[in-house]
Amino acid sequence: MATPGQLANTLARVLGLGLSEPTVAVHSRNLAAAGIRTTGGRGRSAAKMTAADAAALLITAVASPSLRDSVETFKNYSGLFTQVGRLEIRHKNEVLETMTVSPAWDLRFLPVPSITRLGSDHTFIDFLTALIAATVAGELRLARHKDHDVHSTYQDFAGPSIHLKVTLEVPFESAEVSISTDNFEETHVYWMISADKKTIHTLRPTKIPKTDLRAKYTFTDRTIYAVSKLLGGVKI
Repeated sequence: MATPGQLANTLARVLGLGLSEPTVAVHSRNLAAAGIRTTGGRGRSAAKMTAADAAALLITAVASPSLRDSVETFKNYSGLFTQVGRLEIRHKNEVLETMTVSPAWDLRFLPVPSITRLGSDHTFIDFLTALIAATVAGELRLARHKDHDVHSTYQDFAGPSIHLKVTLEVPFESAEVSISTDNFEETHVYWMISADKKTIHTLRPTKIPKTDLRAKYTFTDRTIYAVSKLLGGVKI
């Protein structure tokens, strides 16, 4: 099991791009103070991080515009609703068919019960927590990478090479997630209104940004791999 400090260190190292360990650690403490992240003491009594804790800190570290916005950022993104998805069926990287699928993850070519059983009304934090938990449990097996080089991956097990891509857009909160292999790619967007148009994400801020600049931040299976190994107590 991992401590808050170890989780902050791993996310800062893997995500990079000027995201320092002290910055991620402050986000983590802010989440703990708000009752979002598991808390504990020091030393042997330090809090043990869960998949939900890792998902919360990952969202906050990636999308928060400043240290004072940790909790608001988490709330804004965590409650985004899954939308109708797109499924591409491929053969040797050639797209054979494209179809629309329900807001629930289909994953017919890559059964991951932890994700598919989330259903059609799950939120972004539900998905990210299930994704990390499934990887920790070995339900979803990802290509490995070494501690010092996240871009050099290798696969030492039989089965498909799985690619994950998660993109968060700011300041207009939305998320896009794709899961793919050589045979398929399934993509879902997470947005403030539920797919059936009956529920609005109530934690979203009432003030709509009036600025023009937008940005997208993307992390991949490399981050999920590193976090899952840390939570599972495996050194990479």
